[in-house]
Amino acid sequence: MKKVVHRSDTRGRSVYDWLDSHHSFSFDEYYNPERVHFGALRVLNDDRVAPGEGFQTHPHKNMEIVSIPLKGLLAHGDSKKNSRTITVGDIQVMSAGTGIYHSEMNGSKSEPVEFLQIWIIPKERNTHPLYQDYDIRGLLKKDELAFILSPDGSTPAKLLQDTCRQKGVTVVVITHNSAITPMADRVIHIKNGTVESMQCNEHPTSVELIEW
Repeated sequence: MKKVVHRSDTRGRSVYDWLDSHHSFSFDEYYNPERVHFGALRVLNDDRVAPGEGFQTHPHKNMEIVSIPLKGLLAHGDSKKNSRTITVGDIQVMSAGTGIYHSEMNGSKSEPVEFLQIWIIPKERNTHPLYQDYDIRGLLKKDELAFILSPDGSTPAKLLQDTCRQKGVTVVVITHNSAITPMADRVIHIKNGTVESMQCNEHPTSVELIEW
């Protein structure tokens, strides 16, 4: 793979009353034909949003959008009725797919929020819009790189499985994706608000071996 280095002081920048944003790639009024994208990585913005302000409701289509808080509270809302506030140690992933409206606001009225905004060109277009957020604190170690996301979605699932085994705590995963159930110790099927069946799994499959 070709090595490319973009120094932080060469990034583009957008400054408004409520926003101070540095752009690694062409974005807003910053355009550099040599920095439009790097592979599937389309946007890498370092955003600082004033208290009570943010990105009001706007549309996206066919883009994977990852938000990683560095400081403060980031409040998400979208047209699929997802509403969440995340902070340092959490990440959120939104697959815009066929189209979704969303807002990203500072969840605090008194403190700024700082976060990385990352856009990734999807492998598949026109998928069903999806929002998820994850607690990645168990993956973070001082002065070490952490693998927090993967195209198949296995990284957060691996974190859940490791937490269950290593910490001796119960982890409950609610999903419509039956492909991941082999990783669980127990699978409970619920239909119309009632437990339909329950199976115990004495030999859970490692996440790495599951095809999503």
